[in-house]
Amino acid sequence: MLELRWAKSKMENEEGLNYLWIRWDAEDTARDRSCELRIDLPDGLFRSPSRNPFAGNSHGYLKADAPARDAVLEVFTRHAISCGERMVTVSLISETRTLSRNIPIEFVGEDDMDGAAIDEEAVERAEEWSRASSLPPEADRSVCVLPQFPEDRPNQYAYLEKEYRIDG
Repeated sequence: MLELRWAKSKMENEEGLNYLWIRWDAEDTARDRSCELRIDLPDGLFRSPSRNPFAGNSHGYLKADAPARDAVLEVFTRHAISCGERMVTVSLISETRTLSRNIPIEFVGEDDMDGAAIDEEAVERAEEWSRASSLPPEADRSVCVLPQFPEDRPNQYAYLEKEYRIDG
């Protein structure tokens, strides 16, 4: 069994972000030392570097140890793509068998995201993976972003910088 679940039923076509939870039965890979996850994404959809503890190979496939039962992938759009439904294909390949499934994802405009269904279990699992791959609990998790202030540098082009500066 190979089960695929989106955290959100729809994804924004521009600067969209979603999580794909991939689950499989331990019996599917019990006799194997490892398995490989292959994810085929449609044009315009990209995968973030893996937050899973699995090693990736040169083709971007994930190698999972046999006791593993699931993985969470973060996918996103870099630029605007046309709205509509696309298909994502996930294959679990082990030494003894291959399982493959397709899952549709609908790309919509920002205004159409109101009707998106949220899979709370998939969101919770994505958060668990995120916490497991983030900094250790004793690390300081606060982030301080200091504003940048333009500074005048005396040089031969300083008058151009003042004239054409757009930030102040």
